[in-house]
Amino acid sequence: MKKYMIIVGLILVLSLSFVGCSQEAPMESEPEAVEPENPEPSENESQIDEEAQIDEEPQEEPEENLLSEAYAEIMMGNRYTMKYRTITTIEGQEYEATITTAVDGDNFATVFDSDLANSTTIQKDGMLYMVMHDQKMVMVFPEDTDQAAEFDMNENEVLETDGMEYSQSGSSEFMGETRRFEEYKVEGGTIRYYFDDADLIGMEMTGPDYESTWHIEEFSDSVDMSLFDIPEDYTTFEP
Repeated sequence: MKKYMIIVGLILVLSLSFVGCSQEAPMESEPEAVEPENPEPSENESQIDEEAQIDEEPQEEPEENLLSEAYAEIMMGNRYTMKYRTITTIEGQEYEATITTAVDGDNFATVFDSDLANSTTIQKDGMLYMVMHDQKMVMVFPEDTDQAAEFDMNENEVLETDGMEYSQSGSSEFMGETRRFEEYKVEGGTIRYYFDDADLIGMEMTGPDYESTWHIEEFSDSVDMSLFDIPEDYTTFEP
């Protein structure tokens, strides 16, 4: 998109130059409309105008200077384990919890721990498992059913990275202090990485109808496979 906008800018500059050339002939018969001397821009002036047009585009920081690049690459690779405290706002209601998520390709396990509930959501082998620890019960659905889709949407916080693309960086308040952030666009929203010096300390996700703030406690590029274990002594229920 940036390259496209730069090309459009160059076309506009060239078009204006051609318009200036086409107006040279009538200038003699209409002295009152004569522009100051040298109406046709010189090569240097054209170059300045061209550079000014390009400078109007947002200046993206080179990827090699981004603190978030390594984290973004790990997440887009879909193999990581992360533990974080989260504050999620859905339709104006705030929810706090401690969450540990392991992502292994298309499979994931999310451990949800809060005052409201203690549960684990696991997707593997084409099935979705809702493990409810307080009730010692496991609900099992094929992952392509409507019930699985409903539980996935309401209970799971797997991070969407489809179409992830760097957009901007700057400073903003996070955890009570001004922190550096680096923002990425994703399908339907944005992801912001917040840093304390070079250390990742948090993330903010926004979408059409939700906002979520994550306070990062642990992040690893390995997968904790123990999170995918189903308790054998729980009652299994298959609707």
